[in-house]
Amino acid sequence: MKLFATVTNEANEWLPGVVFLRGGSVAILMILRPSDAHDERLVIMTEQPRIAAGSLQFMEIPAGMLDDEDNFAGAAAREIKEEVGLELKGSDLIDMTKLAVKGHRAPENLRSAMYPSPGGCDEFISIFLWEKEMDRLQIENLKGRLTGERAEQEKIIVRLLDYERLLEVGARDGKTLAAWSLYEYLKRTGEIP
Repeated sequence: MKLFATVTNEANEWLPGVVFLRGGSVAILMILRPSDAHDERLVIMTEQPRIAAGSLQFMEIPAGMLDDEDNFAGAAAREIKEEVGLELKGSDLIDMTKLAVKGHRAPENLRSAMYPSPGGCDEFISIFLWEKEMDRLQIENLKGRLTGERAEQEKIIVRLLDYERLLEVGARDGKTLAAWSLYEYLKRTGEIP
C-alpha cells in the first residue's frame, strides 16, 4: 500500500512524505557444518526470480513476510520449511538483529530489526541465524531442490555455497549482506560462540 502522509511529533515538528507500507519480514542465515569436516561451513541460499531486480536467478538467504501472528521465530521456521524443505525449531534460531542492538534503546518505538529502506518503506527485517552440524549426505540431498509452496510457479531452487564465497554471490542482496555483517560482528564480540 502506498500513502501520502504528514508526520508530526509532540513538539509539533512535521515532515511530509510518501510511504510504501509493506510490513515486517524475516531472513535466516543458515550455516551447515558437515559432520566429517567441522571447519567447513556451507550456507543455504535460494535462487529465485526477482522481477523488480530484473533477475530470474537472484541469490539470497531464505526470507519471507511475517504473518498476522507477528511471531518472528514461527514465521521464519515456516518460510524455511516452504523454501528449503527443512523443519526448524524456533528454539534453534538466534535473532541476530535483536542481539546486536540489545544495548541501545531507541528514543522511538523502533523494532529490534533492520530497516532496509526507511526513507520510503516501513519494512523491517529480523535476521536470524541457524547453525547446525549435519551429515554430508543430508547436505548433498538439499542441493538443487526445486521448492516452494507453488514450486513450479515460484521456481525457488536451493543452492549451497561455501561460507567464504558468501559475499561474492550474496552481496547484491541486502538481507544476505546484513546477515553476514551481523554474524561476523557477533562472532568477533563473543555473543555467538
